[in-house]
Amino acid sequence: GQDRYFAELLAATTERALDRATREQSLRRYQALVEQIDDLAFAVDEDREFALVTDPFAEAVGYDSDRLTGSTVETVDTGVIEEALDAVLETDGETTGSVVREGRLRRHTGEEIPVRIHVSPVSTTAFDGAVVAVDDISDLLSAREAAERTRDRFGGLFDALTDPVVELRLPSAAEPTSAELVRVNDEFDALLGDGETTGTTLANLSVDGRAYDQLLTAARRAAVGADGERAEVT
Repeated sequence: GQDRYFAELLAATTERALDRATREQSLRRYQALVEQIDDLAFAVDEDREFALVTDPFAEAVGYDSDRLTGSTVETVDTGVIEEALDAVLETDGETTGSVVREGRLRRHTGEEIPVRIHVSPVSTTAFDGAVVAVDDISDLLSAREAAERTRDRFGGLFDALTDPVVELRLPSAAEPTSAELVRVNDEFDALLGDGETTGTTLANLSVDGRAYDQLLTAARRAAVGADGERAEVT
């Protein structure tokens, strides 16, 4: 009986040692692969510690990749990584599909960088955790802010014009008479005297059919980049 007990204990210990060796071998293969990746990416284990880190990601957050490996995501996370990791796990422990989140990561200096992260759960005999791909969206946010400023300037100019002005949303081929009035200025409202016009369609206004066709033709040509047209209608 004792011989059998010690034999089973030895077998279990050997099995765990072999499993650990297999795991370490797999991680070494993963590490070799990660070193060849030029993207911002990392892998976290079930304890939400960095298991693998690409050099571009480490450089982006201002750390050495070896220093990041083994530390928790809290080192650089402001909440977006934890939120995404929570989202890829069901309450019963089963993994869901990938998720995408936008947020900020904290650099070594304390500065924060805006990012979009793609988190995919991974569960194998050698590794349990998730792989995270990171996109720096600083340029995208700058473009959004510039577009917002342009819209604000356009809105101010639009409302300041003393001529009647209307912004149209062009109709689709399936609805040829549904050109919508997105925005009008006070002078346009006063010209028609129809009360509230925003949100209605051009076809619902007291507009002559010929004038309506001319307006749509000019708007369509402008939308496809053709030279602007000027037409006088009654």
